[in-house]
Amino acid sequence: MRSSMGKERAKSILLKGGVSAMALTALVAGLAMPAYAQDASATDKAKDGDKSTEVVVVGVRRSLKTAQQIKRNADTVVDSIVATDLGAFPDKSVAEALQRVAGVTVSRFAATSDTAHFSAEPSGVLVRGLSQVRSEFNGRDTFSANSSRGLSWGDVSPELMARVDTYKNETASMIEGGIAGTVDLRTRLPFDSKGQQLAFSADVAYNDQSKQTTPDFSGIYSNRWDTKLGEFGLMLNGAYSYVVTNSQGAQFSRAGIFDASLFGGTAGDHVYIPTSLALHDNTYYRTRHGIAAAGQWQNHDH
Repeated sequence: MRSSMGKERAKSILLKGGVSAMALTALVAGLAMPAYAQDASATDKAKDGDKSTEVVVVGVRRSLKTAQQIKRNADTVVDSIVATDLGAFPDKSVAEALQRVAGVTVSRFAATSDTAHFSAEPSGVLVRGLSQVRSEFNGRDTFSANSSRGLSWGDVSPELMARVDTYKNETASMIEGGIAGTVDLRTRLPFDSKGQQLAFSADVAYNDQSKQTTPDFSGIYSNRWDTKLGEFGLMLNGAYSYVVTNSQGAQFSRAGIFDASLFGGTAGDHVYIPTSLALHDNTYYRTRHGIAAAGQWQNHDH
């Protein structure tokens, strides 16, 4: 019995050793095969010449990465929305895009001073709940004829924008006035692209409340030319948008205090009833034209 058990144990040891040797051989072969494939690929490239092409993929991921870099490198608290692709800025207006930024909300009324009429498109921007938002256009102070120091945000075509920066804290180098914050709208420039760029987009939207179909169009052309006098760049961008929206609502005015006996109640008791009731049915027509053009030049010693 002892001798047979010893033989079986020896066989098992030999079997384990054989399996380990086979696994080691397969591992060595597996490590050697990629090296052989790489050498063969390098040999083929040497024979045919290096014809490899670099492929750079950009899109939403690139946009988010660029926005993160702007926020990381800024001297103050900045949140950015970046459109790396041409015509890839989200939403129907700049205000609708800004509501995606943390700490930024929008006003859904027809005007900043008109809280009785609801609007499908935002008319104002609030930063941290405050309406004193200052606006810039390519780093320069700008304003419109509304009741605040900001733009009429619904009138800005998002297709013209390359990025929008929201400054939640003011720095010493910034112009004062933005108690809530400052929003800087930056358009595209010819030198943002390496070569010729041409893009066109069309969109059709159906509004289920107004029962109408409305179109949106946008196009951009950008090119660069290298001459003896330096490098020149030209960019033309245009956008057209037409929207018809409809909204309904009910508005109760301030409640009045009445004696309950007037309504069959106990005399001396009070009831609170709104003094008026208004029903709204608003149809909003908005036509927006956006045009942007830019030229750049730089010498060869830049």
